[in-house]
Amino acid sequence: MAIYDLQAPIVETKSIQFYVDIIKDYATKRRIKSICSAAEATLIDESKSATEILAELASDFDNIDTSENIVEDISISELMASDVDEAKWFVDNLIPDGLTVLAGPAKIGKSFFAWNIAIAVAMGGIALSSIPIQTPRNATYFAFEDPRSLLIDRIKLMTSEMPSNLKLVSHLKNRKLDNAGLCILENYVDTTQSEMIILDTWQHVCPEGSGSGSSYDVDYQAMMPVQKFAHAKKLAIILVTHTRKASDVDNVFNQIQGSMGVQAGCDTMLMLTRNNDAASLHVTGRRIMETEYALTLSNGIWQLQGNADEYQKTRARQQIIDILHDAGDEGMRAKDIADLINKNEQTVNSMLRRMKNDGNIQQPEKRGPYFYMNGNGLPPL
Repeated sequence: MAIYDLQAPIVETKSIQFYVDIIKDYATKRRIKSICSAAEATLIDESKSATEILAELASDFDNIDTSENIVEDISISELMASDVDEAKWFVDNLIPDGLTVLAGPAKIGKSFFAWNIAIAVAMGGIALSSIPIQTPRNATYFAFEDPRSLLIDRIKLMTSEMPSNLKLVSHLKNRKLDNAGLCILENYVDTTQSEMIILDTWQHVCPEGSGSGSSYDVDYQAMMPVQKFAHAKKLAIILVTHTRKASDVDNVFNQIQGSMGVQAGCDTMLMLTRNNDAASLHVTGRRIMETEYALTLSNGIWQLQGNADEYQKTRARQQIIDILHDAGDEGMRAKDIADLINKNEQTVNSMLRRMKNDGNIQQPEKRGPYFYMNGNGLPPL
């Protein structure tokens, strides 16, 4: 059809958009025809595999802008009555389906944490020594930073039995998760039926920005296709990443490397932090209330100790009891105890008063030293 044939006997302003849409549709079809013609020439290029050709075609087709303005709405009553799949939890109250960012400073044990999760999910065991896995699932760990010799040593440290449904990928021909990379990943997922994908680290697969837009725009545009892919496939994709050197006392998640676009583009965030000899796991997400857990790491195994605040209080109480036990009949004052456990004196004073009221320790004289309680409820002689 020629443009001339589109003209109406009577020109009406209200008809313009109708004819513009027809012209756009024909332009889009010509673009599709051009891509298909170019594909015929590509098929005889023996240097490219079928997967690479498909990835390139997928990228070309994704770049076609049909500019169709289609709005689909639904009433709230229809929404509430609709049959929607519930969230698929891979680790209860920690990792649902969708895109999860796991961050932490260098050498804190992020890879051990990710491996612990992968092994538990694949085996259907206990995650972090405390969370039962309801359903074993196929998992794949993409390890781009560690040599195989180191991986073998770490795996031996963590487990003596490696599940057959946990796969390792140490090399990806197209490392960037752009349109072509996601097409390759989709082909892999469909072939292996993997339901959990761990990418260690995000920096190795993050698509390069277009050079335009803010850092937020670049990070968000890099994350969103991966997030949409995870939801479309009902996968749990975990991106392991680093933190910035600058700290943020108001929001620990602002330490995640990159702009706020990284946080906006994911569903769940896990942040490992360390304070002296203690570690914490900060968790938040679209399906998870912000929570902080206490963790310990021993021989490559992370163990969840419970609520971080309660754990720290319990740990501090035990430190005080041990100190007073060693002090014997001399006892010890609040300031000296605060110096030994490296805490604020006012905080320690409050804790000592509560421990005294609970009957854990004794202070015979007001404003005097505190003493350890023996089995008879008396300070040592």
